[in-house]
Amino acid sequence: MPILREVGIGGFRCLEDTRLRLHPRLNWIVGDNGAGKTSVLEAIYWLGRGRSFRASRPALCTRHGDSAWLVRGRIGFTDRPDDVVRIGYSGGGIATHRNQATTTLVEHARVLPMQMVEPGLHRVVEDGPAYRRRFLDWGMFHVEPRYLALWRSYARALRQRNQVLRSGAGSDQLDAWTHELIRTGTELATAREAGLAGLREAFAVRCGSLDLGTAEIRLHPGWEAGKSLADAIRDRSEQDQRQGVTGAGPHRAELRIRLGEGEARDRVSRGQQKLLLSALCLAQADVIFAATAIRPLVLLDDFTAELGRAYQERLAGLLAGYEGQCVITALTPPEGAVTADDAAMFHVEQGRIVTRD
Repeated sequence: MPILREVGIGGFRCLEDTRLRLHPRLNWIVGDNGAGKTSVLEAIYWLGRGRSFRASRPALCTRHGDSAWLVRGRIGFTDRPDDVVRIGYSGGGIATHRNQATTTLVEHARVLPMQMVEPGLHRVVEDGPAYRRRFLDWGMFHVEPRYLALWRSYARALRQRNQVLRSGAGSDQLDAWTHELIRTGTELATAREAGLAGLREAFAVRCGSLDLGTAEIRLHPGWEAGKSLADAIRDRSEQDQRQGVTGAGPHRAELRIRLGEGEARDRVSRGQQKLLLSALCLAQADVIFAATAIRPLVLLDDFTAELGRAYQERLAGLLAGYEGQCVITALTPPEGAVTADDAAMFHVEQGRIVTRD
């Protein structure tokens, strides 16, 4: 099982150039607001996801006065030598390497799977379906080897069909892309539903451990229940041609999160919402482990935000019981959360990171 043993950070945000030796289980990064804690998580996130969860462009992650940044990770394995992965930005764009060889962002994501609980994740509950689809698709990317290629094939068919609809091209072109859309869309929806079965069970277990009550996730495929995708596309044919867009398919799928008898977004406080999303991320990690024997790295930003003492204790217990690796930021860790054997703690002050005993 891969463990992120070490992270080197250079030229990144407000952080001084540094190298962190991480604990295989819990890692607490503490410090005042604005000290640079979240920037440490962001640098690690770049290693596994090839993008930022804060910035729209990689240039925005460059330290003031610098023109480039680099994040380096050493990933340890029990059955083979360590991997060294790097991702960096310069004026020429993003470059990625693994053991000195040029790689792709997709390869990086497979080597270091991760789940992230950060303040913006509340959009999975509160906002539209796109955020929930993205969450499900990231999990499927790790669980089903064919999923990325299938998703790309469907996205291409959707893009081409919409272009034909807008251009008013001949029926032969429309029929060809409609056939491809139905074929790939049906496979994509089937794969999502199969993947959701494991996530649904794991999510219920994780929510139960947090005393959140009965929680459930459901997947609406993106078209009317009881119909095949082919029937839904046929029934919308005239409307699609009039509007110039495909109105049914997996691109309109909806992952719905319920708690008790209603939608979660209508029933939970922000503190409960944070616990709910933490349970969802750990459930996704459980599903990935069941399929790949790899426990994803879990990142959690601003542990204490929106959580009272009781909720903090519940979440700390959940993370302590996770058998994979976690990196967590907080103003201060909960009492008893850091012991010599089970966790490491790093202090960040004005961009400088030191290990604390």
